[in-house]
Amino acid sequence: MNISGTVRQIKNQAGKSSTIPGARVTVIVGERELGGMKTDLLGRYGYEEVSDYPGATLVCKVEAKGFHSKTEKVVLEQSTIQLDIELEPIPPEQTWIQWICERLRWMTEWPPIWWAIGGMVAVLFVILLVVDQCTPDNNHPPTPAAMVWKPVGQEAFTEGNARQVTMMVEKNVPYVAYQDVERGKKGTVMKYASEKWSPVGNPGFSAGELTELSLAVEGEQPWVAYRDSVKRFQLTVKKFSGERWES
Repeated sequence: MNISGTVRQIKNQAGKSSTIPGARVTVIVGERELGGMKTDLLGRYGYEEVSDYPGATLVCKVEAKGFHSKTEKVVLEQSTIQLDIELEPIPPEQTWIQWICERLRWMTEWPPIWWAIGGMVAVLFVILLVVDQCTPDNNHPPTPAAMVWKPVGQEAFTEGNARQVTMMVEKNVPYVAYQDVERGKKGTVMKYASEKWSPVGNPGFSAGELTELSLAVEGEQPWVAYRDSVKRFQLTVKKFSGERWES
């Protein structure tokens, strides 16, 4: 019995196919395996027990390293099996990293975090989030990949004790407002620019001791709201005009 023909790889993306070297063909009659042979060109067998029965339907199992095996029924014609079969390659294993969310991205966040240690210490808390966009159906929330505390400018930059601190960041510029104990607990606002902390307007701008201090910044325009002791702790709102704090 002769076996002839080709075993080819399925067409690749360029629409081309190529012969697979080293393909192994195993011929099966019923449940009986007659044997197999590994060769670049499908070679010749000599099986007298089946070669005398032209027209018999046989099963050929074709295998090749790196390809999915395939089984095909063929008809024995004049002691010859003619094969023309395509095998699908097995994708190689790939090393990959599974992230936790949708796209690979760095994100930073400025939460309003501050405290006083003797004088005031302002600190930037940077949260770095690694987020994956390789899996569109993955909707898990991002989780912090790294947390780093970095001083913003000089530490303890206030002249004295600072209380009731509030912080605001506008266009990546941090502002802080606080009750300035050295100035009779009046209000002071400072911003970080040109690698240093500088007062916004005159320090201690409120008429008297302030409480319930709140700060807002829009563009380069800071606003403050507070209760002033001189005004019977009634509410006062001021904005910085560029030269002074005005009601």
